[in-house]
Amino acid sequence: MLQIEAAGFEVLPGLLDTFLFALKENKKESSKKILQLIPEEYKFDYEGQPYDAIMSITTYISGMTDKFAVDTFRNIRGIQLPNY
Repeated sequence: MLQIEAAGFEVLPGLLDTFLFALKENKKESSKKILQLIPEEYKFDYEGQPYDAIMSITTYISGMTDKFAVDTFRNIRGIQLPNY
């Protein structure tokens, strides 16, 4: 259990960094791919509504289950590839 909690100190900030960077740098091809992972109801225009966009990404990440957050983090970082 302690290992899972310790991993959370990497996973949550890592997801926030990745998604918020993609939000701010949304013209980059890599950012566009990251933003495709976010469900439509959590997407806001960062240029026109920066506060709402940041809060929405935070809400999306905070609503993730532990397993989904870890899997998403691993997939984004290339630690593990998604199963198809």
